[in-house]
Amino acid sequence: LDQRTTPLCRRLDGMVLPLDHPAWDRYWPKNHWRCRATVALEPAQAQSAVWADTRIPDLTEQEQPLAFRFNPGKKKVVFDDAH
Repeated sequence: LDQRTTPLCRRLDGMVLPLDHPAWDRYWPKNHWRCRATVALEPAQAQSAVWADTRIPDLTEQEQPLAFRFNPGKKKVVFDDAH
């Protein structure tokens, strides 16, 4: 986190969820233009969630453009149909 961190990334900072949680379908870096976020996968992450589902943001298109609302690793594409 620094002065260039976007409000979106500030809200997602520290998110810990099981690997199969549906939030990973939408929030996977890159989440916006010039996103510098990363994801670290840890074995304990597959076992339990630290975040409550109520903390997962429901963002507007201004906060997270449609072109970034997918997980490229799961879809196996770099750009989806919204791009």
